[in-house]
Amino acid sequence: RLAARRARLAARTAERGWGGAGRLRRRKLECWLCAARWALAREIARGAALRRTGPISELELRAAALPGAQRPCPGPVTARRNRSPRPARAAAPAAMISRAGHASHVSRQLKDIVKLPLLRTQPPARIREIWAEYHTGRDDAVGAALDEAKASALVDRAGAAPTYLHPVRRDGGHFLLLQQFQNRRHFLFTFLEDYKKNPALARPYLTLTLHDDLARDRGLVLLRGDVDAMLRKTEAEHIIEQTIQAYCVGSRFSDAKTGPLVFNQNPDRFDLDEMLRNYPSLVSLTTN
Repeated sequence: RLAARRARLAARTAERGWGGAGRLRRRKLECWLCAARWALAREIARGAALRRTGPISELELRAAALPGAQRPCPGPVTARRNRSPRPARAAAPAAMISRAGHASHVSRQLKDIVKLPLLRTQPPARIREIWAEYHTGRDDAVGAALDEAKASALVDRAGAAPTYLHPVRRDGGHFLLLQQFQNRRHFLFTFLEDYKKNPALARPYLTLTLHDDLARDRGLVLLRGDVDAMLRKTEAEHIIEQTIQAYCVGSRFSDAKTGPLVFNQNPDRFDLDEMLRNYPSLVSLTTN
């Protein structure tokens, strides 16, 4: 009796297509029909788009799809029935400012700029003077120096809040530069509107590099800003000074409305108008 019951059950299963092979064939057919409906819907939407001006969006293609073809079919069912859920996808990081325009500045080491072995023999005060004198007559570069402790605070806080805005006031108006801290060594500043259009093509107006070669034995970190022709040297000096102040002055860094911390962690609370009102006017660069 048990054998006869198993035989009847197997015959019924094969007849109704409940077996593994039958279910797979049926699922493949459903996938093919779904893909066919999706392709037909796309052709219908494209035909409608030809009768008007302007491109058609993917959202419109989905809206024009036939019932049951709202999205492409995921494919046939495989033998693995109980799959573990996929982990949640991490949030996409902010798009990086391209270094293409300043690739040589980013890759340049301190030893490529000065005679580092000779500079190491000088006391910290003299190193500051040499570094300042080296950049005095240059229109395309700015030099500054920070104590190791202050530079460490700058790097740590910039790592926690890597982006910020800096207004450049010119001819009775202003434009905004977006600052981005990369690789715990470089501050890149680019025109905000260029970044909005395409971050990969946004050319840095200013590249600020921190050279810590003398931090251990002389307690100094040398800063070099390479200035693009779109920015004046006095403007670059002012931006560098305000970047240092924005991160190294605790009250300014953690300001609930205008600081870099709120700009990165709670951008909805960032008050751009108040930041513009309170942003210091152009002053000479301070290297202390």
